[in-house]
Amino acid sequence: MKFGFKRFALALCVIVATAALAFALSACSDEDEDIHQEYNDADKYVAAHTFSVSPTFSELEIDWVSGAVVIVGSKTATEVTISEAPNMEASEALTMHYYNDGVTLRVRYGESSRTLKAPKGFEKPLTVTIPTSLALNYLDVKTVTSSVTLSNVAARHQAIDTVSGAVKLSTYAQNLASAPEEISVGTVSAWINAVVSHPVTELKLESGSGDIRLDVTEGGVSELDVETLSGNLNIHLDALVLDCFAESLSGLLQMTANVLPLRLKLETASSDIGLKLNPAFAFEMNVFANVTATSFNGLVIDGRKYTYAGEGGMPAEVEVRSERGTLRLER
Repeated sequence: MKFGFKRFALALCVIVATAALAFALSACSDEDEDIHQEYNDADKYVAAHTFSVSPTFSELEIDWVSGAVVIVGSKTATEVTISEAPNMEASEALTMHYYNDGVTLRVRYGESSRTLKAPKGFEKPLTVTIPTSLALNYLDVKTVTSSVTLSNVAARHQAIDTVSGAVKLSTYAQNLASAPEEISVGTVSAWINAVVSHPVTELKLESGSGDIRLDVTEGGVSELDVETLSGNLNIHLDALVLDCFAESLSGLLQMTANVLPLRLKLETASSDIGLKLNPAFAFEMNVFANVTATSFNGLVIDGRKYTYAGEGGMPAEVEVRSERGTLRLER
């Protein structure tokens, strides 16, 4: 039985390494903490607790350490406004730094330094307000412990990576031209909650030990990849997904597909799989798992092949694998 867990574990190592290189938070005494954050062109950055810029750039990069990061689109905003709210007094070195070269707006947690000290328990929630009229080409967010909330922001390419910060994401597009082409969310130990209500070309969600909840309500996804090592997966599909792959090593995998993907593959190693399908859709399913229950009338079983005619049409291609878990197939 071939799993992609080795590939996924490697990807998580890359996330951790990237975060550690960009900004690491470590305790150095009972009084303060060391923050390591180094970046290029440090002399071009400006320190500010809050600032506004014209929405003429096309890329936004945010590197943050602690404190919730909220990125929200506003129909009434005419500028991009970014503000931090430190929970205690701190030096100017710990003030947000930003640099806008006209193409990319870069936002950093503090000044570039290997020995930046912060009071113990120090954190800074960050709020980013973006006009909904601005369609970004790239949005890249990296955090350590900060949670990330993203809503009503149009960006063709979106990447969110955290170490222990939870991620809440809802898609947005002004029109088909600004619809997301690629969304990638990765976290080592936190949960992910994503809602897709606009067309997305490629969506990838990965977590090491956190649960993942995904709702595809409208728009659909061309290519969907959802993976976790020990977290639970809960996926609801109410819009078309062309290719869907979901995998968990030891977490439960639950999927409800009111609209059945054209190609669907589910895998676990030691955990159970619950699959609830709309009986209107035909499918041909290859099952490599123990089946504990099925409520499909008219289901034809021939060895590992499960065939269901539904209401006609081209059958979906489905494969379910679990080394030691079971499959519960429901309608």
